[in-house]
Amino acid sequence: MPEITHLSATEIADAVRTGSLSARDVCDAHLLRLEETDPGDDGVHAYLHVTAGAARAAADKIDAARAHGETLPPLAGVPVAVKDNPNADYVKMVKTEAKCSLCH
Repeated sequence: MPEITHLSATEIADAVRTGSLSARDVCDAHLLRLEETDPGDDGVHAYLHVTAGAARAAADKIDAARAHGETLPPLAGVPVAVKDNPNADYVKMVKTEAKCSLCH
């Protein structure tokens, strides 16, 4: 299997659903990749706020649901990034103004 961070969303979802990968392993791999490629002031610094704890907690809930035989949603375990979403207050994100001018 290729490196976790090189898998497509459907490959990750299938692997998490079948148990060949845990959602926590997927989460940790992507967080590590983010640390390696976006190291704060010395890197691109594309993410102003990373909710690693919340991501790990969500991954653990997915793994527990799978372990209990629950049917997982289609994209369970697939990491997502939320960029400049004005409705993302629930994660208390720091918002930038890098919005598409065509979207106004």
